[in-house]
Amino acid sequence: MPRIVLETERILVLNKHANWSLNANQLGIRDGYYEHVRTALLDQRPGVDLYPCHRLDRLTSGCLLLAKDATTARHMGDLFASKGAEERVSKTYVALSSRKPKKKMGRVVGDMD
Repeated sequence: MPRIVLETERILVLNKHANWSLNANQLGIRDGYYEHVRTALLDQRPGVDLYPCHRLDRLTSGCLLLAKDATTARHMGDLFASKGAEERVSKTYVALSSRKPKKKMGRVVGDMD
């Protein structure tokens, strides 16, 4: 059963563990985290569907925001897509390491491998 961090009338926030692809069919994976969550939770919530509002890479753990209706999903997607002064939602990534970083380390810009 997925761990629920927060649930309201319109959203569900879950704790996604690392090594789960969000969707099936990525790298030949049959079941993604999203499909797993829908199977586990929708029987308990008649009339509700779940829509991912953003994605987390397979290796990334963290809070995953799901909307309970298409209108909320579109609204949240628009908020995540907004840039600059209009930005009202953001993601923060924290990296843990067993090594001390070099002096010039401390900010990652762009895609990560």
